[in-house]
Amino acid sequence: FRIRAQYGLLRQDFVASLTEPWFLGYKLSAGVEAYYRNADFLSEVYAQENAGFALQTRQQVWRALSLRNEYRFERIVIYDVGDIVDPYGSSAFGGFSGNGQVGPVIQDSEGTYYKSALTSSLVWDTRDSLFLTRKGELVELTGFVAGGFLGGTVQDYGISLEAAKYVSLPWDLIFMAKGQLAVTDGWGPNQSGDDDGYGNGVPIFDRLYLGGANNMRGFNFREVGPVDADDNPIGGNSLGYITLELTFPIISRVRGAVFSDAGFVNADSYDFGTSNYNVDIGIGLRLDLPIGPIRVDYGIPVVYDTWNGPPGKFNFNIGYQF
Repeated sequence: FRIRAQYGLLRQDFVASLTEPWFLGYKLSAGVEAYYRNADFLSEVYAQENAGFALQTRQQVWRALSLRNEYRFERIVIYDVGDIVDPYGSSAFGGFSGNGQVGPVIQDSEGTYYKSALTSSLVWDTRDSLFLTRKGELVELTGFVAGGFLGGTVQDYGISLEAAKYVSLPWDLIFMAKGQLAVTDGWGPNQSGDDDGYGNGVPIFDRLYLGGANNMRGFNFREVGPVDADDNPIGGNSLGYITLELTFPIISRVRGAVFSDAGFVNADSYDFGTSNYNVDIGIGLRLDLPIGPIRVDYGIPVVYDTWNGPPGKFNFNIGYQF
């Protein structure tokens, strides 16, 4: 059982969840979650509010293969469109280059949505440790569908394939290769996004983005991919990226890292062309402290667009990545 409250200038989270790892005595994990999230950091020119609940199950299928299923219903509000919602400016929080003006994609996204969706994932996990992985692989195939007989005002679907491979090398070196391919598309009339000439009916909150601490570390959050005429990120319907990273020991509980990330986000569904790719290189530190692991990275764009180039970016994370 978990209750979490987090309140900040750019983000407010309230979550309550309960998970039973042996539901009715079977080797089946079942859980329920209720939440409220308010995020001003997703864009410089709009804010987003999510509130809802989810029912989740997880079951081992065979050896390292497991199946996850989820039903989620949420109310999503896009508001303050056109307002500058970053109180310290883009330089302080790694924001965007927009000037408060927005194009039709973001303008038409303002409003309240109701999303009812089913999600299923097949997960293959042979990692030797969740905390400091030295060998093994993690592969996750995920699909979701929203709308139709499930109800709600959002009708879209998405498919994602993520994979990571870890290799233990001499002198306690660890090599990691990680990548993802993802696509999303609308399959029925949506509340917005189906007649704006962009997005094929996919609302802005379900479009795909790259940039930030978890993928393209040389770029600001959500900065890789399509933008409107005022350089505000609007996401895309197809995504691909790959990360190569080598970590090495420095002293006890401290490791260094060198990495390179490359990826693209394209506007159309099932468009995996690489003509719009971006690339960064960088260095980092991995600290294993009593408060939890800390990851610090500095990435430098080497292939970039006019709106997302140098200088380099710092990324700072605390906590485990499962």
